[in-house]
Amino acid sequence: MSENKLTIELKRLFNQPALENMEYFQFSLFSNEEGKFHYSYMSNWFGYDDENPNIELREPSLMIIDKAIKIFQDIDQPLLIINDKKDLFLFLNFYGGNGLITKELCEQYLADTIKPQKNVKTYDKSYINFEDIPKNEFNRAPNPKLRMEIFKRDNFKCKVCGASPQNNEHVELHLHHITPYSYGGLTQKNNLITLCHTCHKGLEPHYDPQLYSFINVEMLCEVIPTEKYKKRIERNILFGIKRYKEKTKTTANRVLLKGGLKL
Repeated sequence: MSENKLTIELKRLFNQPALENMEYFQFSLFSNEEGKFHYSYMSNWFGYDDENPNIELREPSLMIIDKAIKIFQDIDQPLLIINDKKDLFLFLNFYGGNGLITKELCEQYLADTIKPQKNVKTYDKSYINFEDIPKNEFNRAPNPKLRMEIFKRDNFKCKVCGASPQNNEHVELHLHHITPYSYGGLTQKNNLITLCHTCHKGLEPHYDPQLYSFINVEMLCEVIPTEKYKKRIERNILFGIKRYKEKTKTTANRVLLKGGLKL
């Protein structure tokens, strides 16, 4: 399909209305920095994992069309309307990005994807699919490489009081899970902070989300996205979509989403 034709079809998907009396799910498709295809969707709680109560089962949420469009308008992102099989083929194989897909199409072509799946709540209160999380992030203790990476990021100093073994040989540095491991907090860079033994021992309450600001991690705004957070979302989406388009050009079978979907 020519670039001109793809541009025309993209405008059509952006401008066409949703079908009357039809239910929709929202999906976002992109490629991460490693070139792996990835998807996300607006979801709702379905239950808890039988073996680990910190792992939630979540399924795609049926969307209120006007509200969904408003959400993406607020972050200056286009939302494509996917009404039939041709639309879905174009969305999956050429465009990626953000789309509203009819429930009927999802049940026919994305049946495995819309089943309840294991998810873990992240430091910013969003959710990530259990299978997309590296296994070592479920370990309580960080590996030596990650441990040194955090110490270097924090300049080998306590991020609360500034104490450092370089200035006081009696200072002992600890790595602290900001969202506690017992609450399901992952052992990852954005959830670990360097504290001296004194501040670590005196931390009360043990979970203090303000610590995220000490390592320059922006939290998800719960009401109206700030301009800075909107810019971050926009940047991440744009780069993800760009990588997605580059990846689909070089992927022979264009197999996207879990379950090996092909159109």
